Amino acid sequence: MKVAEKRAVNRAIDKIVSPIYFNEIPLSPIFEAIENFGYLVVDEEHQPWSGFLCGREGTAMFDLFSKDKGKPDNSNLMLQWYTIQSGRYEVTCYVS
Repeated sequence: MKVAEKRAVNRAIDKIVSPIYFNEIPLSPIFEAIENFGYLVVDEEHQPWSGFLCGREGTAMFDLFSKDKGKPDNSNLMLQWYTIQSGRYEVTCYVS
């Protein structure tokens, strides 16, 4: 992913996670924003990622797949979450 494109993707993700606190981790909107730029969030076998995140806090790294090039991209989606006292999630996310 080129730098300018990465900046655009990160701006789109930032609009989703800017409120910071959520009742649930907004995976679907984040994945959709990335897909709008021609990339898929995939698992180790380059299939669309499906699953769930566990724990009061954590970090996850997801691979990205370029739909245009038909191969894995050199960028990753980084997502961190932390449960605050109210039970809501603090979420930060970006493409590296």
